[in-house]
Amino acid sequence: MSQTIEQIRAGFEKALVDVWGAKQAARLTVEVAEAPAISVLAALAYHPPRGGNYAIGDSLVRIASSYMLKVSPELLAQDDDLVRKVLLHEALHVGYPRHDEHFEYMARKVGTYASEHGMRTGGEYVIELQLEKGARFRPVHATLDKYEAQAFAMQKKAGPGRYRVVH
Repeated sequence: MSQTIEQIRAGFEKALVDVWGAKQAARLTVEVAEAPAISVLAALAYHPPRGGNYAIGDSLVRIASSYMLKVSPELLAQDDDLVRKVLLHEALHVGYPRHDEHFEYMARKVGTYASEHGMRTGGEYVIELQLEKGARFRPVHATLDKYEAQAFAMQKKAGPGRYRVVH
């Protein structure tokens, strides 16, 4: 199904209510970012507080004065379920700017994923390898089991390169 900017805006405002309990009063701009300006399905831009979050647990304690939600043309063409998960993910960034353990907990709680990869694969864990510093990570193993993914990465840690688990 094809989405419009107005539907994305309304969906994001609903996601804010679902995540934080109330529509936020801050100014929101939504725009389509043409490729290659954006390499993900969506990104929320604002100025978070230095060194901290805007939320404690599932309570929003303050908000930025304005937000810019940039969406890729690809997102507009996705099915409603994936769009909803992406908008929930971006709404979480209102309170948690980084993908830390608080963000991951809230993502599970509201029914989305902490990464775009998780949204696209239904929760698959992928182990990625970076052979040289500064080089791109590339996938080397995938599993639906978090502990298997971590064990695989730890087992390979003694070898060349850096491993990370992406969910």
